[in-house]
Amino acid sequence: MKVLIIGNEYCAMELKRQFPESMQHEIRQSSAYERGFDVVFLLHDALNLIIDDPHTHTVLITSTASTTLQSKAGQYNVSFICGMNLFSGFIGAPIKEVCGDAASLIRFKMLAEYFKWEYKIVPDTPGMIALRVLSMIINEAVATLAEGTANVSDIDNGMMLGTNYPKGPLRWCEDIGVSNVVDTLSNLYQFYADERYRVHPLLYEMATYDKRFYSSNTIKQAP
Repeated sequence: MKVLIIGNEYCAMELKRQFPESMQHEIRQSSAYERGFDVVFLLHDALNLIIDDPHTHTVLITSTASTTLQSKAGQYNVSFICGMNLFSGFIGAPIKEVCGDAASLIRFKMLAEYFKWEYKIVPDTPGMIALRVLSMIINEAVATLAEGTANVSDIDNGMMLGTNYPKGPLRWCEDIGVSNVVDTLSNLYQFYADERYRVHPLLYEMATYDKRFYSSNTIKQAP
């Protein structure tokens, strides 16, 4: 089983750890599409690649968590394509979220059995399931911060202690990428036309000016 991973080294290494040790020598990381692989993973930073290989039996698995597979499928001329949440922090989830058409999901089922992965088929919607819920929690946490109700550490510590989250929502936002969270919420808002997905102005500002919660380029916090 030959596997190609296209994208940044950090996420590629996180993804490589999801495969059995016996497969590690069959996995290659690259910055460009290459023919001859059984499965190709397209990480989030490589989504703008144009792939034209209609006669291959390769399964293309692309990161569609912040958008939809349908919105990206036009630039990938392949026979089998599935969407997964391939953001850092979600790659290692014990149950993988996947979407795709019937033929592609049959192929994915065979791959998952070979990789020893558990997975759940989810609708092709922005954020899938886990990122959709988390993005809404992040948006509400940012609203709490903007109102001056609590500071960054209080919000994150409160959520970790109160809900047993592995990270606070604001730390998680930085790990995912502020702009990626904004994209997810914006696409959800367009998809559902529902006000609960409207991005908080502070989150937009942070994405626009590359501000962070924990780094040197921080926002003003409540005392």
